Amino acid sequence: MNTSLFDTLFSDSLIAPSRTVYVISDSQLEKLKRNQRQEELDNIEDSRKRLEESYQDLTKVLDDVKMR
Repeated sequence: MNTSLFDTLFSDSLIAPSRTVYVISDSQLEKLKRNQRQEELDNIEDSRKRLEESYQDLTKVLDDVKMR
């Protein structure tokens, strides 16, 4: 059986492409980036709120301990 060089190269699992590539427009890319940034900002805001609540809880506990 006769095999081409192309077939030989790409039949090897080390060289064969293993990922799918998606092509999107610049506007779609910008929208995706904007959505990702907004999601990151939302996560940061949620973390900040949780930290503030934890801080408030801790200060209450410490104040209670001081009062005793």
